[in-house]
Amino acid sequence: MKTREIPSPEWKRFLDEFSREHNGWFISVEIQDPEIGAQTEVRNRAFRGATFERRPGDGVITIMADDTAGGHVAHAVVHPTRIWFEKTDQGADEALAIESGSTRTLVRFRWKLIPELVSPGVE
Repeated sequence: MKTREIPSPEWKRFLDEFSREHNGWFISVEIQDPEIGAQTEVRNRAFRGATFERRPGDGVITIMADDTAGGHVAHAVVHPTRIWFEKTDQGADEALAIESGSTRTLVRFRWKLIPELVSPGVE
């Protein structure tokens, strides 16, 4: 796996570009915390974007995905300290990891599904 840390001055631009490139890809969002263990908050939902809002001495990253009722679900990472972008050894995009204190939010994703590949002959 190849991992690249994103410097904090580049977070907003990186997340804006990342959101455009990965819109519609299916994601799962896992929260890894030493006190509560691993929790899955989003499972196999279409990614709709990630934003970074800088606040004086602080910030928040919001990850948005479709929910099961046709709306959206958002997960906020308050006080982010580090962001990593992970690719497989073959170069495929694999995950976005966000650290906040001792908590790590992991956004794992798959390629965007193309309806013709899922249900041939169905439009």
